Amino acid sequence: MDSRGAEVPLSPSNVVAALNASLSTDAVMRGMAVQQLQRWEAASGYALMLLDIYLDASTDTQSKFLAITMCKNTVGRNWQPRSSHCISQEEREHFKQKLIGVLYNADPARIEHLAEFVLLLRKVCRAEFPAKWPDMVNWTTSSMKSLASNLTSVPREQVLALLKIVHGVVKEQQTKKLLSARKQTFEIAPHILEGLLPIWQHFSSATSDWELCRVLDGTTLILLCIGFQKLYLVPSGLSIVSSVFQRLALVVNAYPQNYKDPYYEKDLKTLL
Repeated sequence: MDSRGAEVPLSPSNVVAALNASLSTDAVMRGMAVQQLQRWEAASGYALMLLDIYLDASTDTQSKFLAITMCKNTVGRNWQPRSSHCISQEEREHFKQKLIGVLYNADPARIEHLAEFVLLLRKVCRAEFPAKWPDMVNWTTSSMKSLASNLTSVPREQVLALLKIVHGVVKEQQTKKLLSARKQTFEIAPHILEGLLPIWQHFSSATSDWELCRVLDGTTLILLCIGFQKLYLVPSGLSIVSSVFQRLALVVNAYPQNYKDPYYEKDLKTLL
């Protein structure tokens, strides 16, 4: 960082330097870095640059984490038009295109810092999905159908990572309070369920991989609750209600052997 307080231009290398300096043990350097990052937040292209830094294969692991975390926070503060440093419509469209590119082209199990990436995705989905982001709707439905048709050949880690992403998307929809926003999700839930249910049924008798089961059970139940009134549109959708109770009984009966597994406890709470 420039100790003289001169204006530091916005560039990937300067952003990476400031992100790492914000963790410095030197209080003065740390404070200057934080102030610089705050100034850049008002600059056009800052959020997109943070995403590019995260996606750049040459960026080191720590800088990737700092970039995706800062990107998530910046998007959360500035995506909405009412924010003080609102991200422009053009930048938002480019941003969404890059996220979709990652989802379509990357192995989900190889997405670095997946938890932070999902949180970023949720921030964007809160404002854009589904009405303003048809590409994301298409990816969500098509990815579930593709996974369902190739389930036996897809590695477990890839299945888990993909389900975590979809879970994050639908979980964010569950938190929306505006009736208009909930109605939009209500309309698309059956279409996502159509691809998800064969996957859920495949694992419905599983009593070992609780991490995967917890994400899958949680995603399925959220979609069932959101789209319950249109469940008749999903093939075998109505029969899934009784299957949920069967799944709950199976998980409850597994308690003596699995109660120490933290993922088992989370799955049980999800079903209850």
